[in-house]
Amino acid sequence: MGKIHFSSKRNLLVSVTFFLFLHCSNVCLKSLTTSSEIKIQPGSGGIEISGSANALSTVFFFNEKLAPGGFLYAYPSKSKINDIDTDSKNGILSVQMTLNAADFSGGAISLGNSVDLRPYRNNGALKFWIKGKKGGEKAWVALLDQSSSSREKVAVKLPLSRYTKLTTEWQLVSIPLFHFSDKGVFWDANKRAEIPCDIDWNRIAEVRLEIKKDENQAFTVFLDDICIEPNVFDTTTIQPELLSWSELIESIYPPRSSLRDTDEIVLNIFDGRLEENSFTYVYGGNTACVLQKNAMYSDRKILACYLDDNDYSAVTIATDNNKPVDLRDYRKTGGLVFWAKCGLKTASIQIGFLDHQKDRKVQSRVLIEQYGELTEVWKLFTIPLCHFCDIGLFWDENLKQEIESPIAWNSIHELRFCCAKRNSESKDTVPVTLYLDNICIVKNLSDTSEFEKYWNNFQSTEPELLLHDFQDSEKLSWFSSKGPKSECSFELIDAPENAPEDISKCMSFSYSLLDWCDIYCPYDSTDFDSLKRDWTKHWGIRFHLYTDKEFQGITVQIADSENEHFVANVGALRGWNDIILPFREFTKFIHFQPEDAIHNNRLDLNGVRRIAFKASGCNTSGKYMISNVRLSNERDSKTKLLSNGFETRLK
Repeated sequence: MGKIHFSSKRNLLVSVTFFLFLHCSNVCLKSLTTSSEIKIQPGSGGIEISGSANALSTVFFFNEKLAPGGFLYAYPSKSKINDIDTDSKNGILSVQMTLNAADFSGGAISLGNSVDLRPYRNNGALKFWIKGKKGGEKAWVALLDQSSSSREKVAVKLPLSRYTKLTTEWQLVSIPLFHFSDKGVFWDANKRAEIPCDIDWNRIAEVRLEIKKDENQAFTVFLDDICIEPNVFDTTTIQPELLSWSELIESIYPPRSSLRDTDEIVLNIFDGRLEENSFTYVYGGNTACVLQKNAMYSDRKILACYLDDNDYSAVTIATDNNKPVDLRDYRKTGGLVFWAKCGLKTASIQIGFLDHQKDRKVQSRVLIEQYGELTEVWKLFTIPLCHFCDIGLFWDENLKQEIESPIAWNSIHELRFCCAKRNSESKDTVPVTLYLDNICIVKNLSDTSEFEKYWNNFQSTEPELLLHDFQDSEKLSWFSSKGPKSECSFELIDAPENAPEDISKCMSFSYSLLDWCDIYCPYDSTDFDSLKRDWTKHWGIRFHLYTDKEFQGITVQIADSENEHFVANVGALRGWNDIILPFREFTKFIHFQPEDAIHNNRLDLNGVRRIAFKASGCNTSGKYMISNVRLSNERDSKTKLLSNGFETRLK
């Protein structure tokens, strides 16, 4: 930036007076020696020079003070931002930002108006000095435009770690503006989601630092000399930034026609277009969702999900918030039907329904791979609604973990596709790509899976086979396990006085549940009768369960002959319950599979390796008793209350 020299105090006084006059007037000066114009508008906070790229001025957000009309703000309530005079890089003042590390938080420096950054996009930079209070702080850097009547302000973001690693010493950060995407997001309070939207580069108003929840133990940083500077980078020598995944452009041939009788469809979620008032939102790293070009039909799209397995990643399709979908009448007969294929990179993908309860969203999900292999060729997937468990999970902000809870099938609002985070230190810049088309919920599934056909045709007259009656000889065969936050114990006891007549011994299980805990019997490592490990001749597993609670939920977990783990949930009322749990209700356990499991996504019952009983109801404690675990071909109702045992006393 050039300097102006004054030959005398008189000239200086005249110049200052002239500048103040210009600042209070709408004046445009045309340069006599260049093609540049100098525009000065009252209250604009600076001078805008246009017409020549070399003449662009530096736009200061903070330089010893805020721009005229500028301001600072932070969110949520426990976050703070202010200017201080105790620590600065240049001059006296700097900006101190202390954000709430236990929440999604941010702090912003606003111009109070807006600036047109389109002339700066190719070779300009966002520059600032920064240091951390402790060092190692993690954050995202965002530019935001002004809000409008149709939307809130849009943010485009980049990870600060891409440009520096924070220490307790001042460092200069220079981020090329062309690294920022044209595609950003804005927060829609009604939809409670971040909605993709193009940023308006001619109305940039804020610079913001954002942090993710629990990514830092604490977060305090100091910033100084925050500005947009022109002509910093030579785009002919610097390597261009990779496109944001939201900017990927593809033309995709659709699957073959799969039109169904409209009378059979409960809900069209996506049929080349989203339903009116439906929308998508994403979370996790660089995750993006794009309606890509359909190579055959110009009026239809393909839904492309670009999942980031460097993080916990998901794409969610949300229906109209005012029109929940009631699936209760179709839980036994209906199904989720969709076409899908993957890109070059694959991962294990889960699909889940989410309800819309007052204070939570409960999700019930299954693994797509249980219903067919995802390849680069379109495949029709049909998932029975009954395979989605009645007990789902929701995120508890206070406990910072997922909690089990019944899902409200009469108020379904969202369908989510997600993949888990990779166990790797290295970052992968290639997305896990999932292409989707013709997603709908149908009343009756005509395409019955092999799994369903097997159980629909299953016949057996084999008598019941006792597995466990918990006599003293079994004591060394059972074990307990738990997560780091939970406590549990078990013992073999005599049956209570009012227990059913065929019960003499019980397994009593006490627990305090904050993550997970169970009791289990490993058949392949104990002296267990090998003939009793063949469960192929029976319809389900049957057992007695006692609880003194109004309702006690448990999960039964089976490790099959290939060591794949499958689970089914069941509930019991106060007293003794006779529970029959059909094997067809077991689904693959999505939260854990052992490393030596052979994944064929089928419950192989010809050599069962393990059985476990898990407590349900996180942040609860209690005790329940189990007895007479056996294989059965009985098909009566799943649970039957035998007696009211609330007053039961142990012998």
